[in-house]
Amino acid sequence: RQRPQCAVGSFRQRAERPKSTILDVLLGEGSRELYGLEIVNGSNGRITRGSVYVILSRMVDKGLVESRPEPAPERAGGLPRVMYKPSGLGLRAYRAWAAAKSAWGFTSSEAARSL
Repeated sequence: RQRPQCAVGSFRQRAERPKSTILDVLLGEGSRELYGLEIVNGSNGRITRGSVYVILSRMVDKGLVESRPEPAPERAGGLPRVMYKPSGLGLRAYRAWAAAKSAWGFTSSEAARSL
């Protein structure tokens, strides 16, 4: 089914798609905490290494995702990884999106394009 789109709506849909993908990956992993590269790997190419941390930072700012630094391993140098999990708000937003998707009768591919 075709739905009319305006330029602003189309931009918003493209901007929201990565957020729903990240929540999908986080919730699909049994709600365990994941770090950024695990999210990239779980997205099957929908999220890139270059964008995952920017998107996650925005999602943390909006309250959709919670983050915490993981303690750095003693033998390895470098920065500790940051672990991410969906927040209560993120879970409610994801459930609302899934309910709307179901009510509108979208298939998975149509729903992905709609966000």
